[in-house]
Amino acid sequence: MRLPWPLAAAALAWLLAAGCADLGDDPVAPADSDPPDPPDPPAPVSFSEQIQPILDNNCVSCHGTVANAGLDLRPGQSYANLVGVQATESTLLRVQPGAPLESWLYLKLTGAQNAGTEMPPGNQLSADVTDLVRDWIEEGALDN
Repeated sequence: MRLPWPLAAAALAWLLAAGCADLGDDPVAPADSDPPDPPDPPAPVSFSEQIQPILDNNCVSCHGTVANAGLDLRPGQSYANLVGVQATESTLLRVQPGAPLESWLYLKLTGAQNAGTEMPPGNQLSADVTDLVRDWIEEGALDN
């Protein structure tokens, strides 16, 4: 059985198009091509731009001009009062650079402390916020 010319041409065009269609397979890169560059590492967490605003919004009302537990968390004071400073309720440092699970601040913010009250009282911080504090501590608690 012979197909009429227009039908045969249409069938041939469809077969050619289907054979050339992108089926989602990635072509194999030539062996002599360079591998792609790795992605840039994420920027370090900024104390002044990311951590201090957390302190301003959640902590300074109690740890400001009236510094509860001797902890002044106002801008210009907070870093020196946190990093490498002995906590008043624990044998841990308030912030131990590189070690969030050994940092009293992180334990207090996550409710994992073994003394005192979770901070801020009655207003648990979101996981995104505590993760950012953890990342900052893990990165060395930089004053940046």
